[in-house]
Amino acid sequence: MTRRRRIIARPASPSTKGGDDLRTQLLRQIRDLRAQIDPRLIDAARAALEGLDEAGFAPAATVAAPQGYVALDRRAIQRTVELFLADRDDDGRFASELSRRLTQDATVH
Repeated sequence: MTRRRRIIARPASPSTKGGDDLRTQLLRQIRDLRAQIDPRLIDAARAALEGLDEAGFAPAATVAAPQGYVALDRRAIQRTVELFLADRDDDGRFASELSRRLTQDATVH
């Protein structure tokens, strides 16, 4: 009995020429994108993110409110409502009804 050898095609590994070309292209693209970013923009983004928690909200202690009032951060509230509405699976019916009622309440007051 003779044994037959099976030939198995193996995918190209990153160490092969094709993988190196792809890696080189990606690194070049990353370098080019980094060169296009204004360093002042990165500094401004870092400054804007300082003091925010992991969810991107300012801690409540940093927002001042008069005695007897609760400090409300409009952006934080908006983001919370957006996350709540995005999690619903009713094809936007709840969001539409909420918007309608809020608009109606705003015109009454």
